[in-house]
Amino acid sequence: MDARIKLIVEDADSIARRDDMCYRKRPELLKLVEEFYRAYSSLAERYNGARGQLLQAHQTRDASHSQVSFLFADDAPSTSEQHTPFTRFPIHAFDREESATTLSKKGLKHQEEDQEGLAQLLNENQNLKTRILIEFKEVISNLMKDIAPAQKYTTELELHANMLNEQIGRAKNDVEAQSQEQQKAIALEMRNGFQMIKDLKMCKKDVKIERGWLGDENQNLNELVLHSSNGNSRRQNGQPNDKILQCWEIAEWGCHHDLMNIKIQEQSSLSTVDDILHHELDMGSKIACIPLQNHRKGKGW
Repeated sequence: MDARIKLIVEDADSIARRDDMCYRKRPELLKLVEEFYRAYSSLAERYNGARGQLLQAHQTRDASHSQVSFLFADDAPSTSEQHTPFTRFPIHAFDREESATTLSKKGLKHQEEDQEGLAQLLNENQNLKTRILIEFKEVISNLMKDIAPAQKYTTELELHANMLNEQIGRAKNDVEAQSQEQQKAIALEMRNGFQMIKDLKMCKKDVKIERGWLGDENQNLNELVLHSSNGNSRRQNGQPNDKILQCWEIAEWGCHHDLMNIKIQEQSSLSTVDDILHHELDMGSKIACIPLQNHRKGKGW
C-alpha cells in the first residue's frame, strides 16, 4: 500500500511538472497569436489603403476617358461641311487630344503601380499568414506532444485509483462483516453470562435462605439437646446419657458440614461471577480495539 501511494505521488508530481511546463509555454503561444493579429491588422489597413488608391485611380481614368471622348465629339467636323485644300483645322483640338492621351498614360501607369503594390501586399500577407500558421502548428504540435504523456499518466492514475478504491471498499466490507459477526458472538456470550449471573444470584439467594433455615434448625437442635440432657440428668441424678450426647455431636457435625458446604458454594459462585465479568470485559475491550487495529493496518502504521 505504501509503495502504491508513493507511485501515485510520483506520477502526480510528474503530471504537475508537465502542466507547469504547458502553463509556462502558454504566454508564448498567446504572444504569437497577438503578433499574428497585429500583423494581420496592419496588412488589412495597407490593403484598404491600396484598394482606396486603386479605386481613385480607376475613377481618374474613367474621368479622363470621358473627357477625351467629349473633346473628340466637340471638335469633330460636320458631315455636311465640305473640306477643301484650304480648309483650316483647329490646332487646339490636337493639343487637347495630346493632353488627354498623356493623362490616360499617367492614369494607366498609376494603375499599374497600384496593382503591383497591391499584388506585393497580398503576397506579403499570404507569406505572413503561411509563416504564422506554420509556427502556430509547430507550437500546437509541441504542446500536444507534451500533453499526451500527461493524459496517459492521468488515465493510468485514474484506473489505479479506481482499483485502490475497490480494494479499500472490499476490505471495509470484510472488516465490517467480521466485526458484526464478532459483535453478535460477544452479544450472545454476554447474554449467556448475564443469564448465568442471574441464576447464580438466585442460587445465592436460595443458599442464604437455606443457611438461615439450617441455622434455625441448629439452634433448635441445640435447645433440644440441652433440654434432653437436663431432663436426663434430673432423672438419673446428674449422670449424662451417652447416646444423647452422641446424637447431639452428630447433629452438630452435620450442621457444621452443611454450613461449610454453603460457604464453599457461595465462594465458588462469586468467583464464577467475577470470572464471567472479567471475561466479558476482556472480550469487549478486544472488540473495541479491532477497528482501531484495522485502521492502523490500512494506513501502514
